[in-house]
Order: sequence, then C-alpha cells, then structure tokens
Amino acid sequence: MNSRAHTVVGAEPGATSADARAALGELVMAWARDIDTGQARYILELDAAHSGKKCGCECVSCGEPLTAVNAGKEEHRYKRRPHFRHPSGVSKDSCAVLTARAAA
Repeated sequence: MNSRAHTVVGAEPGATSADARAALGELVMAWARDIDTGQARYILELDAAHSGKKCGCECVSCGEPLTAVNAGKEEHRYKRRPHFRHPSGVSKDSCAVLTARAAA
C-alpha cells in the first residue's frame, strides 16, 4: 500500500477523495475566447443578450464552440454560478485547467 499523501487542487489539506471530487465538481469554466476577435471573455462580463449560444465564444483549449450558462443573470437568480459549457459529447477533461492557465 502506498502511504504517500496526495494533494488535490481545489480541496483542503487532509481532505478525503470524496471531498476532492466534490471540490472539483464545483469548478466551472469562467473564461473563453471570443470567436470574432480572439480576445479573452470572462463569463461575468457578458450580459443577457450574450447568453447561451449567442455568446460567440470558443474554448481556449480545444477550440469547440461554447454556451454561456446563466450569463447576465443577477446572483440570486441562478442555482449554479455562471459558466461556459461545452457541447454534449465533447471530450473536455483538461479544458478547465488549461483555460484557467491561459487566463492567468
């Protein structure tokens, strides 16, 4: 049995695997690239007119078109914080991490 401690990004030190999975489940993709200009777009800068597929954004990592979820809504009007979503069926395992790195 391996007794080395593992550090999981997004989890508190000493957290269990279940805690780590829960913390990773809360991560959202907050940055994307504007398809027309190539400029970085932050989800909280979008207004309601640019929600859904009308956001005109793509993933910085894989280049797939994104949907802006809850863009332009007031904080008390959504259950999950605003974020960009990939189309269903697209492999996006490393996109959130790579997009965060590109935004930094």
